[in-house]
Amino acid sequence: MDALIQSLGSVLLGGLVVWYVGGWLLRLAAGSCFVCAAGLLALGDVGSAAGVAGCGAACWTVGEILLRLRHGWWRSTRAARLFRAAPGGTSRCGAARPPG
Repeated sequence: MDALIQSLGSVLLGGLVVWYVGGWLLRLAAGSCFVCAAGLLALGDVGSAAGVAGCGAACWTVGEILLRLRHGWWRSTRAARLFRAAPGGTSRCGAARPPG
């Protein structure tokens, strides 16, 4: 039972670390992958460069998803324009605006 509680604690701690810094770490890893891919391209190794760049793209995507989940996807400027209330008493989806 002690081993189960210790393993759950370490999983919880790891989850908190990933939740708070995982997005930034993955984006940092993606940037280093892109730099390595550029170096491999300069050396003429196209096949390896494509694999490293694909790994970088996957890291960037997962990091962006983690950041959007933590900070909220609605904070982007594109989403703010999309969901901004239209003038005239109704929102863009046609529902009545709440009073206030």
